[in-house]
Amino acid sequence: MNMEIIEESVSNEQSFPQGGLVSSRLSSHAVGNLLEVHDFLCCFREVIGLKEPISFEELEQELLCPWAHGVGKSPILEAVETFVHSELLPKLVSKLLEKIASVVNTKSGVKVQFDMLPINALTWPEVVRRYIMAYLLMGGRPGSLKSAESNMTKLIHCLQSDCGIFCWSSTNAAGIDLDAQLLGRAINKVFGKVKSNNTLSMATKGDSSDGSVPEWAKVLDPVKKLPTNVGSKIRNCIYEALKKNPPGWAKEELEASISKDVYKGNASGPTKRAVINVLKTAASPVHLRPVSLDVNIRRRSCELLISKIIMKKCRSVLRAVAADHDRRKDFSKIMRNNLNSNDFEVVFESTSRRPLDFPTVDLRLLHDTYHGSPQAFLEDVRELWTNIKKSQTNASSLAKLVVDMSKDFNLKYDNEVEPLLIKLSEYNMKGVEVEKELEELLTSIEIPKMSLEAGICKVCGINENDDKVLLCDTEWCNAEYHTYCLNPPLSDIPQGNWYCPECKEPVDDQPITEHILQFVDKSCCEEVGQLMDIVAALEETEYGQLEAHKKLSLLKFLVDRSLDTDLIRMNIAEVRTKVVKKFLGIDSNGRIYWGFPYVSSNCGIVINGSNNAKTSPFDHPTSHSQYDNCGEWYLVQTDQEIRKLVDYLAISDPYVTELRDSILQWQETMLQSGQHTCSKKAVGGETSSSTHLNISLDNCRLATNATVLLEDQYGFNMEPNAATSIKRPRAKNMAKGHRCDCLEPIFPSRYHCVNCHETFFTSVELQYHKNSTCEITLETGHLGRNFSVPESSSKSLFGNAQHILRQLLINLLDMEAALPDEAKRRSMASHNWRSAWCSFVKSANTIYELVEATLALETMIKTKYVNNTWWWHWSSVSAASKTSTIHALACRIYTLDAAIKYQKNPTTSNKQQSRKMKQMPEKAKEPEEHVDRTDCASGL
Repeated sequence: MNMEIIEESVSNEQSFPQGGLVSSRLSSHAVGNLLEVHDFLCCFREVIGLKEPISFEELEQELLCPWAHGVGKSPILEAVETFVHSELLPKLVSKLLEKIASVVNTKSGVKVQFDMLPINALTWPEVVRRYIMAYLLMGGRPGSLKSAESNMTKLIHCLQSDCGIFCWSSTNAAGIDLDAQLLGRAINKVFGKVKSNNTLSMATKGDSSDGSVPEWAKVLDPVKKLPTNVGSKIRNCIYEALKKNPPGWAKEELEASISKDVYKGNASGPTKRAVINVLKTAASPVHLRPVSLDVNIRRRSCELLISKIIMKKCRSVLRAVAADHDRRKDFSKIMRNNLNSNDFEVVFESTSRRPLDFPTVDLRLLHDTYHGSPQAFLEDVRELWTNIKKSQTNASSLAKLVVDMSKDFNLKYDNEVEPLLIKLSEYNMKGVEVEKELEELLTSIEIPKMSLEAGICKVCGINENDDKVLLCDTEWCNAEYHTYCLNPPLSDIPQGNWYCPECKEPVDDQPITEHILQFVDKSCCEEVGQLMDIVAALEETEYGQLEAHKKLSLLKFLVDRSLDTDLIRMNIAEVRTKVVKKFLGIDSNGRIYWGFPYVSSNCGIVINGSNNAKTSPFDHPTSHSQYDNCGEWYLVQTDQEIRKLVDYLAISDPYVTELRDSILQWQETMLQSGQHTCSKKAVGGETSSSTHLNISLDNCRLATNATVLLEDQYGFNMEPNAATSIKRPRAKNMAKGHRCDCLEPIFPSRYHCVNCHETFFTSVELQYHKNSTCEITLETGHLGRNFSVPESSSKSLFGNAQHILRQLLINLLDMEAALPDEAKRRSMASHNWRSAWCSFVKSANTIYELVEATLALETMIKTKYVNNTWWWHWSSVSAASKTSTIHALACRIYTLDAAIKYQKNPTTSNKQQSRKMKQMPEKAKEPEEHVDRTDCASGL
């Protein structure tokens, strides 16, 4: 009899009734996370905002193919992600920031309150990436004061900056050099068209300086009325004009208009248009007319040389002042990078300032960051003197040094730079020898050397510990570094040749994960590997394009973290009253059993079917995902399958009585609660239908502070108005505004030309532009323009990434438009600078071009109109240049918008608001405070 039982047991072991696979398309690890996420969504669907039960199969389908419901339509995930960025993430981040602030307040004695990064439908994946890095830095214990204290600065950079601290930090000399190079390229690319007009008046004398129409042009005037089928008459007019010796530019265009490739006797439309363009240009001011090809090339070369001469002379004067004072006491403090100030004291002081220091200004001159504008250079120098005084308020000797140096600088600038500007403005660009003369002038300018410059470490900028200094062996470099300033630091002087980080053979840039890992205590956090994979993926890939298993890992992390928030805890009591998942037990073969009320189409028993001898039948894991690497997950769902499983366990595994009882008890509970196990297996069947939330990009509030301000002031319309006009609105519509086809906001104080899409600030400028210089330079209908985005960004959660980049482009245009006139730096406040910036933004079609536009916008704003947190935490140009995802770009743009002070007197407004709040009854205050917190969290 015993032999028969053994034989039957062996036979049953071979046919264990494990049911069907929970998912045949996901890995075991991903299935475990999917079960956990699905169960959470079912339990808290009312909190999340889902009105109907969530189908397991549909959730799986949306993760594997997010476009199953049409382009950009992923209803369940949209609802989940909306809950994440509107409710969950703000609470997680604010809780962590409060912990960091308490440590800062205790340790430094400076009372601080950190602002949250703007969190909305576009920025949240980037904020999640930063939150995960902070979570890892705290060893997986966000509530630990000890972890917060040991990595305080890095935690602040994770949640408050562009994370430049984890790559090549911009606070060292080499980083400042790189930043200056990259910023110079961006500035010259964005403002390239205003190079010839930003400094000097370079108009050359012509044949009609009095503005009258020249004789050669009068001969062409009849062409305007001639029909295009009388090409011979049009050509005869051109011949007559050529006989009267027109200027080179006109001669070239007229000759081209009657060439074989253009001229057609009976269809001379192209020839007539060319003549009309020549007449239009002839009526414009002389300095706006083109010159012949050879002269044009020479003129551009001369303009470039003039720009270089001005910047080199400014650098010569600045360094001469430094050389005259570099042996005085406290001078080394002026040379220290970013003034070596305490971050907290600088960032949270009342008066804001850029992190300018002497090396920064010097390198910006070298790399043409000022775009040939001495005014922009002067603005930075004046701010430099102010910054030094603020950084060393207790050093009287330093204050005296700054006063002496500023006086010396002003004297040298007036005596050397001003006369040079006058001299250059008088140059005649037509002269053949002018280019050679300018080259000689450029060569003659000397850049003074400073004694302090020898021996300065390129990282810390300090001249000390010569025995620890390494000299780069590249012949043209010779840069010096302290061994302890290198990353990683060197304990000894290396043998043989040594090359600095700038000169050594280039290697692939390490991702941010490689940099942050050195600060993570791996023993404190079991999830390090998985979470670092998520951080690495979000650094290079749009969230909508993440692979299903990585997206599940991210959602699982957020689900776990949400359990520590009041948002979920206050609803847990209600969920106890519901039927929830239950750990049923483990059999003697190590198979793990879970009862799920919501899995597949109905409830069922989930089994991890791996033989794992290390797993004890007496273990009771709190989460099934802890064992999700044991093997495949199977589902036993029908009444027949469950009975067969219980019978099998009773015969083959008599020692798991508790497990069998748990299964039967769970089945009875399901029957009593109305959660019947289905009579027909649904694994692999069609997905069930459910009511979906229709959430899209257009329904999410993504407006910047700038857009909201324009809407409030001008009744602004978000979408372009096809019926735009270049005329000023009538009196009854003076307060109205609209958006042009080119996406630029138009309102009464701006005059917009719908032909070329330039904007002017007076009607006189507009009329002059219409009559003389207007050229169609941009295509209208930008709504359908294609953006060039990385392959990984071709689609996103909301569908086509082009739509999102278009939204960010609009944001930038609104930010510039909302800036009050007094907020713009004088050197870049003219129409030419603003027009060049807007043209570049509207022509941008890559992520990096929008980054360059953002960097250029920063340079246009006065320091006091932007919060210090931006200048000290987001001023790394090298970090910005590595922006590779739309979400990271959006985070930078929305953070800049949040940092800009658009209102003229925000302090007064705040005081008035405070007085109003004090007069309100207590009950009325609470909802108002709730709205304020929500606005802060969403970045609006």
